[in-house]
Amino acid sequence: MVKIHPHAPQTVSAETLARLKKIAPATLGHMIATGFIDTAIRPLTGTQRIRFAGPATTLQPYVGAGHIAIDECQPGDVLVIACGGETQLGTWGEMTSLGAKMRGVGAVIIDGAVTDVYEIVEMGLPVYSRSVTALLGTPEDKKGWDGEINGTVVCGGVTVHAGDIVLGDENGIVVIPPEKVLELLEVAEPRQAREPFTRANLLSGKPLTEVSSSRAKPEIVRLAE
Repeated sequence: MVKIHPHAPQTVSAETLARLKKIAPATLGHMIATGFIDTAIRPLTGTQRIRFAGPATTLQPYVGAGHIAIDECQPGDVLVIACGGETQLGTWGEMTSLGAKMRGVGAVIIDGAVTDVYEIVEMGLPVYSRSVTALLGTPEDKKGWDGEINGTVVCGGVTVHAGDIVLGDENGIVVIPPEKVLELLEVAEPRQAREPFTRANLLSGKPLTEVSSSRAKPEIVRLAE
């Protein structure tokens, strides 16, 4: 049986999501310490630039539930699939990725294993997983599995509610409660806006200690040789 909860209402505007998409998760990593998904869950796209921000559609999977969850997604959603850290048995591949891409899904995050790496990378859909596998299991292996869509799941050690905002790039993923997005943007946008000036100053030859935006400056004691 697959339980399907209603799609979470969109409480963060498209304009705000567009602003958030310009923020690197690492910028937030200077500001908050919670909501970051396990770093063992990595994108299949290697060094390709990735940046997405969207509301979570969640899935606690069983065989076939991925197909149903894709149909429940709205364009721009991030599909978050909780597989309990499974690393051997794959639950996602080329056709599910293509279905998600055609649905307009912004990214797929799987706390589990996937297959068809080459095909997924070629289509350009950001897909994150804990491992890559060729073991997919027979129908007999999957009898009796249960599923739930748009419930609360745990993915990579983070509790994710349907409608939570998921921000990710090639460095990592952070899950943000919708009501916290604007508050974080107020601090993150000015911080990230300083980076081009810091980079330019460093390229001009100025020392990092001079151009660093860090307010906490240590006392330096130079010792005699």
